[in-house]
Amino acid sequence: MIRQSTAALALSALLVAAPVQAEEFSVTPLAGSAEEAFVFEGAGFTPGVVLNEAYVAPNGDKYSYFVRGDQAFVQVAEDGAFRVEVLLTRDIPGYLPGLWRAEYCYPGGECWTVAFEVVP
Repeated sequence: MIRQSTAALALSALLVAAPVQAEEFSVTPLAGSAEEAFVFEGAGFTPGVVLNEAYVAPNGDKYSYFVRGDQAFVQVAEDGAFRVEVLLTRDIPGYLPGLWRAEYCYPGGECWTVAFEVVP
């Protein structure tokens, strides 16, 4: 009986000590003009999942990509990473300078947000 308890405690310790990979989400550059690309990158996401993406302007307007009338999604690669390049002059006509937010969300609603500034 003591051996079973010790083994159970050792197994519990191994399970608790196992590293957990958290999702990471970033943008480069943090500030730039609308004529340069903002690159959004993620790592540690669930492989193969699709993420909803949205970009929130300084005035609160929200923009998403659509392809043939359907909302576009970001497909996470098998290594848990993704990379999206956004060029405001091409992708969001009538963009505003100021502090923007990018939101990438799992279909269930868990989201990651990063801020970036568009300078005039």
